Amino acid sequence: MVTMTSQPYDPLTDGLYFGESPRYRDGQLYISDMTGRTVYTIDVSTGKKQVLLEVENQPNGMCFHPDGSLVYSSMFDAKLYKLKDGKSTLYADLSHVMTGYCGDMVIDRAGRVYIDDTGARVLHGESPRAGRLLVVDTDGTVKVAAEDIIFPNAVFISNDGKNLFVAETFRYGLLRYDLGGDGQLTNRQNFWSPTSLPDLKVKKEDMATNMIGIDGGCRMLRVVFG
Repeated sequence: MVTMTSQPYDPLTDGLYFGESPRYRDGQLYISDMTGRTVYTIDVSTGKKQVLLEVENQPNGMCFHPDGSLVYSSMFDAKLYKLKDGKSTLYADLSHVMTGYCGDMVIDRAGRVYIDDTGARVLHGESPRAGRLLVVDTDGTVKVAAEDIIFPNAVFISNDGKNLFVAETFRYGLLRYDLGGDGQLTNRQNFWSPTSLPDLKVKKEDMATNMIGIDGGCRMLRVVFG
């Protein structure tokens, strides 16, 4: 059974053009401002926003590597970079595989990165097409992990590492896959179907049973399983 409750909220900061992929670490919220071409850190106690880096081809998804460094995407040229000790280096070039734009991403315990491929470059005049998930293995190999996802959006892994979830925005649903120890995604399930346009984020402290969703009415919902 899935139940939903709404929660009151207060603004943390402002001045973002198109915020995406919020990631929390050590008292700081990291967020991509896609249209603003900037990645910021935000102090969660004060709301103070600072520029971390600028990305000419627009940042989108981000995740933290097991070594503590930040992996972030360059959306329009389909590349991933790794920020460590203040220096960015190329982590993976997805341009030979990516059919759309880099979207959200998540990393598993082994260091494999799963990233949305939106399926079409709609901002460059292409008609929408089904997207997919790509996986960047620890040796740098890039391959397709899952297909036929209508605008893949937020993606996350359960606390026990056994399931990967992805919001399928334009099919109005949340997909769940079994995540194998070898990184394979199997047993696709239509896990949850809200009324409109899901973009899901996970509540880290109880990831196995709770997640936060934003629906088409701009409502923030807490989804409880069980």
